[in-house]
Amino acid sequence: MLGLLLAAATAHACAAPTTAAALTAQAVEAHEAFSVLDDPGFEAALQAIEAGLPCLEDALSPQQAARIHAARALDSFARDADTVPTFRAVLSADPALRFSPWLPDSHLIYIELGVAERMAPQEGRALELDDGDTMLVNGRAGDAIVLQQPNILQLQRGGAVTDSALVEGQSVPDWVVLAPEPMAPEIKRRLILGGATTLSAIAAGQLVVLSADIRDQYLSADTPRSDLGALKRQNTLAAASAAGVGLVSVGLGTALVWTW
Repeated sequence: MLGLLLAAATAHACAAPTTAAALTAQAVEAHEAFSVLDDPGFEAALQAIEAGLPCLEDALSPQQAARIHAARALDSFARDADTVPTFRAVLSADPALRFSPWLPDSHLIYIELGVAERMAPQEGRALELDDGDTMLVNGRAGDAIVLQQPNILQLQRGGAVTDSALVEGQSVPDWVVLAPEPMAPEIKRRLILGGATTLSAIAAGQLVVLSADIRDQYLSADTPRSDLGALKRQNTLAAASAAGVGLVSVGLGTALVWTW
């Protein structure tokens, strides 16, 4: 539901700009409402966050971005949904964030936060930026985003925030340009081995043809006797080269099969 609310807020013009401080205050209200089981207050604060994110007129700090992500993590926890991606976003912005004074250190939410803390860092997808532009990723200037977690992105031009959005997955607004995905190492290895196998096989075939041509010249009655010695050496060299390159091709092909 929150994703739909965000999409609706992004698709329409903002009713009124908001500030990083005001949005962080809504996140704090969400924490307070959650702690006292005030469901209507909690939902209202979350809706204000989702509607306000695309309307930010100033930059979030990492701590503010983490608090907003934390409010959304509380929502995932309440709905018994997967909290790890959102907690990863929290930790990427502010690894020291805690839920006190609203929740005790014994609260179950810290177990799920701990799971996210123990996960290995995930590789980011590079962003393409125009000269002079800066992308704030969860409150920090960055040139890549981890697509497996939500990210608050803010584009700065000339030091001013021009666009803001919460991005989840590869669905990004048109002002966010993802760099082409790098080729997976195993695909690159297959292409290299496959190309080398093909080229060596072609080379071996051409050497076989050359050897056959030389042999035909050697056996031709029109060939002067004085040329026979040179042709014999050329034929031996071409045949040996064809055999050697052929063995290389077989070896490369075997490596390609065994490492597929």
